[in-house]
Amino acid sequence: MLMPKTEPGGCDIGLNLGGRTYFSSAEDEFVNRLYCRSVPLEAAHVSSPRCQAEGCNADLTNAKHYHRRHKVCEFHSKASTVIAAGLTQRFCQQCSRFHLLSEFDNGKRSCRRRLADHNRRRRKSSHNQDHNKSLVTVTSNQSLSSEIISRYEPD
Repeated sequence: MLMPKTEPGGCDIGLNLGGRTYFSSAEDEFVNRLYCRSVPLEAAHVSSPRCQAEGCNADLTNAKHYHRRHKVCEFHSKASTVIAAGLTQRFCQQCSRFHLLSEFDNGKRSCRRRLADHNRRRRKSSHNQDHNKSLVTVTSNQSLSSEIISRYEPD
């Protein structure tokens, strides 16, 4: 290992290799402590992720990332009714959280608000496509009409 060069002001210059700068061995311990992660807690002290549904003790440790992130097991993420936080609710696939049943239409799995946003975006894009198609049709019809007229006009 190369030793850092000491400048007249007493500052050490480290050797920069990629994302890490290497210093003298005296400073190396300090730098290593900065880069080290904190010591992981023992497994007994860390509680494993569990489903939010009342009465569900599903351990989400080995579940998909989505289910761990939102703290809901696969069964309760698709269930039509779930008791969570003492209320009868349903998990919204769009919001990724529980809502009261009154925020859903019939058996839908997305709340009304998110469905309305989704439908508005779909209508907007289909309206733009229809508008663009009609412009192309009008433009092509106008050019076709001018071409026909120019062919049959007497010189």
